[in-house]
Parts: sequence; C-alpha cells; structure tokens
Amino acid sequence: MGLLFSVVIPTYRRRDALRNSLQSLSCQTIDKNSFEVVVVNNSPEIGVADIIEAYASLINIISLNEPKPGAHSARNVGSKVARGRYIVFIDDDCEAHPSLLERYCAAVELFSPIVAGGSIEIKWDYAPPSWVTPFECLMGRTNFGEGSFWLREGLSVYGGNLLIRRDFFLEIGGMEPDQVGKIILGSGDVALSLSANRRGHKVLWVGDARVWHHQRRGVNARLRDLMRREFNNGIMTAFELQKKDNRLSTLGLGPLSLRLFITAINQFFRGSLRLNKHALANACLALSKLIGLHWFYFYKSRTAVCCIF
Repeated sequence: MGLLFSVVIPTYRRRDALRNSLQSLSCQTIDKNSFEVVVVNNSPEIGVADIIEAYASLINIISLNEPKPGAHSARNVGSKVARGRYIVFIDDDCEAHPSLLERYCAAVELFSPIVAGGSIEIKWDYAPPSWVTPFECLMGRTNFGEGSFWLREGLSVYGGNLLIRRDFFLEIGGMEPDQVGKIILGSGDVALSLSANRRGHKVLWVGDARVWHHQRRGVNARLRDLMRREFNNGIMTAFELQKKDNRLSTLGLGPLSLRLFITAINQFFRGSLRLNKHALANACLALSKLIGLHWFYFYKSRTAVCCIF
C-alpha cells in the first residue's frame, strides 16, 4: 500500500500533549508504511525535537516550524509538504483511537470522499462541574451517530478529527489563516465542509473513526474559556455571512443579533430567579457570540476605511 494518509498536527507549547498524541499514532492498527505524521511547531522557541526523535523509529514523521501564530497557518504549512493522498487533521491534545486510520482507510475504499470526519469525545483530567458538560460541544465534541453516511448540507466536521483529500485542500487555498493576536478572522476548519458543499460534494461521516480531545478542568472548565470559544464562533458566523454576500454587509446580521440578545436576556432571568448556573452560562455565551459577531464587522469596516486612506 502506498502513502495514503498524512496526519498533520499543529502544536503550540504542549509538549506532554504532543507526546501523548504521537504515542496514540504509533499504536495504529494500519500498516505504518501507509501513513506519515507531519508535526508543525507553532512556537519554535519551545523545542519539540527530542519528542520527534523519540518516535522517529516507530512512525514516519516530519517536523516543521511555523512562527506565524495560529493553528490554521500551521496546518497550511504542514499540508504543503504532506505526501499522502489524504490529509488527516488532529490537534496536539487529541489522542487517536488505535483504529482511527484503519476506519478512515475503509471509508476511503468504500466512499472515496472529498471531506470526512469522525467522532470527537472529550476526556477530562478531572471530572468537571456538572454545568460544564452540556457545553462540551464548544470543545469540539462531535457525534452524528454510528456507522458511515453522508451528512446533510450545512453540517460540518471539525479539525480535531478531519480527513480531506490533499489536492482538494490545496485547490481551495487551505484554511483561512487571517488572525489578529489569538482571534481567528476566518471560519477555519468549518469552512472545509462548507467549501465542499459549495462545490457539489457531500461530507462523509465516519462514526467509528474516533479521537479523544483532552481537556483540563483548571483551564477548560471555566466560563471564561467557554466565552472565548463562543466569541470566536460569532466571528466565524460573521465571516460566513460576509462570504455568502460577497461584500461587507449587515444582511442577516440583524435577525441573528436579535435572537442572540433575546436568548441572553431570557437565560439571564431564568438563571437569576432559579440560581441555575447552566442558564446563566447560556446567557454569557449568547452575549459572547453576539459581541464576536459585531466585532468582526467593526474590525473589517475599520480595515476597509484604512485601505481607502
């Protein structure tokens, strides 16, 4: 079997997590000669050469540096040197099930997808508060069911466990890399599914292709972290609205903003009256998404004015 998969992993200052991710890939049930691993270090000042060297005898592995911040930039760089027919994206804090690539191999033989994705389950270092669990979808938890089937248009798979044909990825220009500090201005991994749909391709769901996304209670089980994620979701939504209209427009912004504002007010009063942490968190998240939505339009408007002058 030739080189079928290139597993691209962007990593940023998480040496222990990267080691765990590479360990899981070294235990894949598929022939080791059928895939390679491309690690892109997004923080070159924190070296990972010793970790790469430790696994070089177990799996085919390539190590690159990408000083430009952002996982999307790192994924784009890694994809340019990848040699596999398909790219499999996972995060450095994701642990692959031993049969991950074997399941994708079977799906490729049967369906020949352009874009596919599999299950992402959350694995905590310590059990989180009960109010956090319903929001694990913000951490990437994805499960559309067992088995393999085509997703209806509009549903997306995520970069923590995503397969895409390499030639298609390069054809569409990769992922949107624009970023201001830690704020992503594009629609990221979600855009890959949307791009496939726009070009007449369906996205394949491979429910048996699993990864575990590791989360730390002390960092990720906090409202602040959830609000950061929802703020970015607001930006991605605004980006797709602009892309759909092909201009900087507020079409579609008003109704969505109104729904988010009403949700925030309703959930706030419900949470306050009943001391319901889940409802109060919902209120904060709706406001975070609303702010992200309008922040994008403010930033793009300011940029457009600067370009004119």
